[in-house]
Amino acid sequence: MNQLINPASRFINGNDKDGDGYHAYLALKYLYSYVITGNSEHLQKFYRELHEADKIKPSQGYLRWVSQKLI
Repeated sequence: MNQLINPASRFINGNDKDGDGYHAYLALKYLYSYVITGNSEHLQKFYRELHEADKIKPSQGYLRWVSQKLI
């Protein structure tokens, strides 16, 4: 989960130079919404934001983290 929390924290504090923190923040927001509501649309948006964050900064391992948690 730190793969999302640390970049999202940088975004919230205004230190998101690369832009991946914005997408990590949105991913966390959508994941929370999915857990609370059970609406699968939020889960789809969560994955979309992870993909966008990974496109910006692949070295962070956003998609690798999710695939490891699913297996």
